[in-house]
Amino acid sequence: MDLRKAAVSAAEALAQTVAGVFTPAPASAYPTMSKLGSEQPLCNADGTVGTEWRISALQPSDDPMPFPVSGRLWKVIATVTAVHGVTTPVVSDFSARTDDGQSYPALHKAPSPPALNPSPLGQGGSATGAVYFDVVGPPPTSVVYNNGVQDLLIWS
Repeated sequence: MDLRKAAVSAAEALAQTVAGVFTPAPASAYPTMSKLGSEQPLCNADGTVGTEWRISALQPSDDPMPFPVSGRLWKVIATVTAVHGVTTPVVSDFSARTDDGQSYPALHKAPSPPALNPSPLGQGGSATGAVYFDVVGPPPTSVVYNNGVQDLLIWS
């Protein structure tokens, strides 16, 4: 009987652990908003802070690109830190956005350096680089990190 209780307890503990790993942070926690130049945490599925992002210096850029841009090249300086575990910066999740909601997606295939390198970072590691945008209309006033479903982090 004690062996059976131990097996049930182990199964319950395993189920709680698995549920914690695959449970997303509450949708109400996002989006978070901050001023350009500040850090914002991005949580893992278990609710722990996995990554911290700092976005600053939203401005036009004269950096050379090995491909044509349709409008005016803009950039921000992004710093990403792996707070918990290994993280891979997802540059393609960034957009520059105007006051009226027009978005300009990141040119995530821009060469590195000076672009932010999207290579995995071990816990405690960080990387800094530019994220570029092809601005074909009004100038952007904010930068948004969107996971393809919802805005998570916004800097303005």
